Amino acid sequence: MSRKRTKNSQVEKIRRHLASGQSITQAEASEPPFNCWRLAAVIHVLRNEPFNMPILTRLIGSSGYGEYYLDRQSACYLDPLA
Repeated sequence: MSRKRTKNSQVEKIRRHLASGQSITQAEASEPPFNCWRLAAVIHVLRNEPFNMPILTRLIGSSGYGEYYLDRQSACYLDPLA
């Protein structure tokens, strides 16, 4: 499988996960089914065109780790079929 195809697959899996109303951390993203070691890069793609998703970051304690989630006020991005 090509690198570009894998990247697009990761973007789509994480997009669907966030659109279903769930949050995600790097620890979760590195496990199956995502297998994504650069979650921040995927979030960057989703925050910009063509997706323009309003993804927010919440820091977890003083660890410096972030949890990404979709802004609930942007209900148009929540996908019941995701």
